[in-house]
Amino acid sequence: MADESPPPDENPPPTTPETGEAGDIGSSDTAVGTPSDQPLEPPRVMDSRDLTGQTLAERYTVLERIGSGGMSVVYLARHELLKKIVAVKVLRADQALRKDAKTRFHREAKAAASIADPHIVDITDYGFTQRGDAFIVMERLEGLNLRELVLTGPIPAGRAVAITRQILHGLASAHGQGIIHRDLKAENVFVCHRDGKDYIKLLDFGISKVTQPLDGEDETGLTTTGQVLGTPQYLAPEQAHGIEHVDHRADLYAMGVILYEMLTGELPFTGKSVFEVVMKHVQDPPEPPRKRRPDLDIPADLERVVLRALEKDPDVRYESARAMLADLPGSSDLPGGYTSQSLTPVPRPAPRSRIKLMPMLVAALLVVAGVMAFTVLRSPPSTDRLRHTSTRQHHARRIAAPDAMQPVDAAQQVTLQIQVVPAKAQIQVDGKPLGTGHGSISVLPGTKVTIEVHAPGYRSHTQELTVRHATVMPIQLMPTSRPPKQPTKAGDLKQNPYR
Repeated sequence: MADESPPPDENPPPTTPETGEAGDIGSSDTAVGTPSDQPLEPPRVMDSRDLTGQTLAERYTVLERIGSGGMSVVYLARHELLKKIVAVKVLRADQALRKDAKTRFHREAKAAASIADPHIVDITDYGFTQRGDAFIVMERLEGLNLRELVLTGPIPAGRAVAITRQILHGLASAHGQGIIHRDLKAENVFVCHRDGKDYIKLLDFGISKVTQPLDGEDETGLTTTGQVLGTPQYLAPEQAHGIEHVDHRADLYAMGVILYEMLTGELPFTGKSVFEVVMKHVQDPPEPPRKRRPDLDIPADLERVVLRALEKDPDVRYESARAMLADLPGSSDLPGGYTSQSLTPVPRPAPRSRIKLMPMLVAALLVVAGVMAFTVLRSPPSTDRLRHTSTRQHHARRIAAPDAMQPVDAAQQVTLQIQVVPAKAQIQVDGKPLGTGHGSISVLPGTKVTIEVHAPGYRSHTQELTVRHATVMPIQLMPTSRPPKQPTKAGDLKQNPYR
């Protein structure tokens, strides 16, 4: 796996996302399990072709080369029709000769574009140059990747939690669409700044696993059983075995590595070779962050989250990104913490006309109420009037009760969207069928609902939720049976001395 820093002959400022691709660990199509002394940073093969000044697909004028990785080169370009600056990622010519390289490259564009989450890089186009080079067009991001940020020193706990929340938000949306990143690492987390706060974007879905076909595509052949994909420093133990059934919890393991790295300024496992690092992920227990860096103020409950995410057994880790997100301590209560704007509902401002008319409406209502009170006091109540008033009050109580879920003004309602993997799963809300695979309901803010999801061959999922604002709820069911766990190729797990 090559690093994603610019080539030595160029020194561009860190204002746009660099590539963060990963390929097979070690030499091409080599499974981890055979000892290797290869360095962690293999030499990069340079692409001599420079597209600066050329026009791609008759609409993107390439302005300058801004980044380079093991599989692609990134350029700054201008959309000539929209006059908009974008980033264009072009597959290297030498990589294009590899089997399925172009298919995987363009599958990255489809995968990222299908997620539609504010914390996933926005992909706007893809195609081929006049010479047949595959390219992807994405939004231009200004900032630096998380690895560059960590190199400046450990990140305060509150800021680390705020960044983690945004990463998990993007992962939850990806997993809800049946997409597993499989190469989540600090270099693939881009840190922008909006309104004085960090705003996170996830990059590079080039080796992602798609459990649901994209536009009828077939996943068969893109990943070979026994082939190891990913970056050694962030590799989940099950990925190291090269087994076929790697699910979304491998991303949660990588998230644990990233959070560990942010809190301590160091990776949990290092070594002189790829094989040494990978075997530590498979066998060695991680040193707790508070023990690694006792000089730092790392909360015990946050350390607990890190260590659970780094469990060797996927069944002991968090079952979903949402579960890990819910277990994180509050960011704003910790040093350097804040609340991410993307995860907080923004209240709608009241219309100006309504604000201007408010004093007159209040005065008019007071006059009307006074007249009605005077009339009622002078006339005895009739049986019909009492019955009518009682009926109206009962109806009003039904409308106001959050649990009743009765039809109300659409402007007052919020929408809960539920997306489930697998797509055949049956969804019920408060015991009533909602649909298969996905569905939505509109309720009053503050309404409590019970969500039940069932599918043959999967564990059922039940969850209570208070809907306070428009929410998208991705749910991924766990299979009831899994393939037998494979023993490590270099002995059993080492006993954890930290427990």
